[in-house]
Order: sequence, then C-alpha cells, then structure tokens
Amino acid sequence: MTRRIRGLSAREREEQRRTQLLDAALDLFPERGFGNTSVELLCQAAYVSTKSFYQLFNSREDCFLALYERTTGAYQESILASSSAGAAGHGESDGPAQEEDLIRTYVDLVVADRRKALVAFSLSRTVSDPVERARRRKRAWTTDFVEAVWASHGYRIPPRRVTAALVAGMFEVVIDYLNDIHSDGTAESPQSLADDVLLFYTTFRAGLAAHGQR
Repeated sequence: MTRRIRGLSAREREEQRRTQLLDAALDLFPERGFGNTSVELLCQAAYVSTKSFYQLFNSREDCFLALYERTTGAYQESILASSSAGAAGHGESDGPAQEEDLIRTYVDLVVADRRKALVAFSLSRTVSDPVERARRRKRAWTTDFVEAVWASHGYRIPPRRVTAALVAGMFEVVIDYLNDIHSDGTAESPQSLADDVLLFYTTFRAGLAAHGQR
C-alpha cells in the first residue's frame, strides 16, 4: 500500500516540490538574473530543502531548463489552439486575417506575464549550451508552424533559412520590447509591440510576394 502524507503520495509530493521550485524560479530568475540566483535562494523561496532540490534537478541550469520548457510548452499549446480556432473561423481566402490573429495571440502571450516572456525570449540566450539547444529546437518548431500556416493558405514556401530568418526577427522584436525600459521605469505599451511585430511580418510577406513567393 502506498504511504500518503497530508493526503499525498510520494510521487505527488515530489511533483508538488518541483512545481514550488519552478514557481520560485519564475519569480527569481527574471528579477535577479540567472547569475545572481543561487540554489539556496530558490530553495528558500520555494520552502524546499536543498536536498530535495538535487533530488529533482541536477543543477541550477537544469532547473532553468525545466522552467524554460514549461513556459514555452504552454506558449505552443496556446498558439496551436488559436490556430485551430482561426482555421475554423476564417475561410481559405482569409489567410492574412488569420495570420494577424495569430500574431496578436503571440503578443498577448508575451505581455500577459513579463516574467515568462523574459524566461522564454531573453534570459534563455545566455544560460548554458543545453538551454541554447532547447532554444534552437523551439525556434525550429516555430519555423515549422509558420510554414504549415503558409501551406494551409496556399502560399509558396521559401527556402527554410528564409522562414527561420522571419522567426528570428520576430523574436528579436520581442526581446527589444522586453529590454526597452524608459528612464522613468516604464515600458513600451503592449499595443506598440503588436504593431511592430505585425509591421515586421507584413513587410516580410510583401517582400516574399515581390519575389514570386506568394
């Protein structure tokens, strides 16, 4: 018989501690930066022992990677759900309208929680090689997604490096937005980010069309 403490099995308690640590990491990494956030600080904020931390993660980098995967995985689920809803709500000739809806969903995800956006787009660039490899996989996933949307609208698909450049550029627009804090501590408005990403995307698409890639 499985022993239960406070109504939880050992597996459930382990998952609870893992969630507490990742939630603490979501607060601390964006606020303090990766380099200034120690395992001890994470454990204090999560009310979890250091021993329990190392039972769950091999290192601080491993903890960040788990947080990155959790954050970007949720982003992907939201984008896929929006894509399915958009495909049902738009006709075949409404490709640009669906694409705009997807971009606005993408922007809404970024501005909904600045901490998550910093983990997904900014902090992840400088943590470790495993995190960088994960970041490249997510960028490849986004490239695949964009190409699938274009194919569903009957567009000609350009060389993959071209689509990957679009994705990288959109990510950079987000990173600039996250890092662009005014001297009075305020940031650009979410609407300005939506406008910038949409302008970047439509300009890119217009360039492809001009080169026969419609």
